[in-house]
Amino acid sequence: MATGLDPRLRQRTNVQRRRRRLFRLTRTIVVAILLVVVVIVVHGGSGHHPTALHTTPTTLSRAPTVSVAPTTVAPPAGFTIAHLPAVLPQAVSRSAVIARGGALLVLGGLHGPSPGSSTTQVLTVDATTGAAQIDAPLALATHDAAATDVDGAILVFGGGESTTVSAVQRWATSGAHVVGHLPQPRSDIVAAAVDGHSYVLGGFDGANPTADVLETDDGITFHVAATLPVPVRYPALAVVGSTIYLIGGQSVTGRSGDGPPVTDVQAVDLSTGSAQVVSQLPGALTEAEAFVVRGAVFVAGGVRGGIVQRGVFRLDPASGALTLVASLPEPRADAGVAQIGETTYLVGGEGPSRLSSVVALQPA
Repeated sequence: MATGLDPRLRQRTNVQRRRRRLFRLTRTIVVAILLVVVVIVVHGGSGHHPTALHTTPTTLSRAPTVSVAPTTVAPPAGFTIAHLPAVLPQAVSRSAVIARGGALLVLGGLHGPSPGSSTTQVLTVDATTGAAQIDAPLALATHDAAATDVDGAILVFGGGESTTVSAVQRWATSGAHVVGHLPQPRSDIVAAAVDGHSYVLGGFDGANPTADVLETDDGITFHVAATLPVPVRYPALAVVGSTIYLIGGQSVTGRSGDGPPVTDVQAVDLSTGSAQVVSQLPGALTEAEAFVVRGAVFVAGGVRGGIVQRGVFRLDPASGALTLVASLPEPRADAGVAQIGETTYLVGGEGPSRLSSVVALQPA
């Protein structure tokens, strides 16, 4: 038995036992470390991280998944169309309309029974309820004018009173005043704000068509940005990128300017200063309204063959093809148009009589 061993021999035996235990422990530790290293290398190299290693989602070290948005969004196949609950204080047509915050600013136009008279009245219309309040008036009564809003500066260009006028009015909530004049009197026009500049297109001077596309930054100084191949009054206007499309309109013949409507779709390329006819509509159209949703051009209402229309069409500018996508509640031409987000508003206009309603078109 061990108790009978020499003390020195027993001491050497105990030392050897301790050494063997230490060796086995060291070997076990080394093997365990090697196994952990292998696990880490295998899982780390394969890109898999055991969820047990992460106690909360916030500790995940992997890169988040990146969703790449499509380069284009499909245009709407149709529209939901409804009247705003309230109507305007009086029927109005041929007014200029600007979207301003969550409201529509209705500037001038024709009031009263046909043929009506020009007004200085400015209305601020709630784009949800249709409730309207009278705002500061224009300095001059006008209809068939056009307006732009560039960085909060609202300019109203030309239009008609008893005669065609050249005045450019700047409107603010404190009032309006004439800041400049167009190179010649001009009415029945359209305008667009593009990249901080205002452009005035179409119309006539009371006797002759005006083919010059005018550009201005302040309503005081103008220069010719392009020349229309087909001068027209009452065209519909749509802007896609740096291209302004003029759709249809009425040709100008004689002092009254009452020439036949046209089928032309004209494109003004602001980047090159060129203008050309790019396609033909299937039928002549005038006094319609155009707007752009998700890069697609739509045309609403207008007059075709002397009859006021109620169709809403998608236009292919390259071919002139029109695809019916919706119908307005009633025939409507010479309406004011403005957009807030993807909702388009047609304000007033003319059908069998002058209209006091506002309709909202929302993508379906």
